[in-house]
Amino acid sequence: SAGMLKVDDMLIKKKEESPFAISIPNLTIVDLRPSFLIRPGGKVGPIEPLVVRELQLKDFRGLLEDGKTWRAHGSLYFINTYKRKETVFDLPANLLSRIAGLDLELLIPVTGDLTFELENGYFNLLDLSHAYSEGQRSEFFLEMDPQPRMDLDGNLRIFIKMKQFVLLKFTESFLISIDGVLDAPEFHLKKKKFLGIF
Repeated sequence: SAGMLKVDDMLIKKKEESPFAISIPNLTIVDLRPSFLIRPGGKVGPIEPLVVRELQLKDFRGLLEDGKTWRAHGSLYFINTYKRKETVFDLPANLLSRIAGLDLELLIPVTGDLTFELENGYFNLLDLSHAYSEGQRSEFFLEMDPQPRMDLDGNLRIFIKMKQFVLLKFTESFLISIDGVLDAPEFHLKKKKFLGIF
């Protein structure tokens, strides 16, 4: 399965001609695997390493049929650790590894905590903490300009910056760009704005 969902209490109400309103004080999802999510008429893709161990969504409320009215706040804890298939990073990273000693694992967070809020049809990401690569050689943070977010269809626009605890800090001058959709994200390296290339 793609994960397990637990809802302690849910209230759906309607007053006369008003649309249905929904309220969920607390919603929990455990062991969510985004790569197992299937769109209507779609097929299950390859298994990816990302697992959301626990996601807490609190004070969810809004009009049932209007996602732009939904409001909530929450947090999640993720891991990203088992042996992975080749990614979009691999070809350039393997080349850089041979030329400059750049290790692909420096670019991949294997654990982290994320807080967010849901408002106006977007999950706005607020803080990324305790996010490290294998061996804690890199630490990852959210770049807040532009606002990192995901819409209700799973479309992503997120930039991640890095602090590295290694001798060669080549990739600290780059941002990791995450776009595409939640069940098939795309990753790119981009120069930081202050370098005048972005």
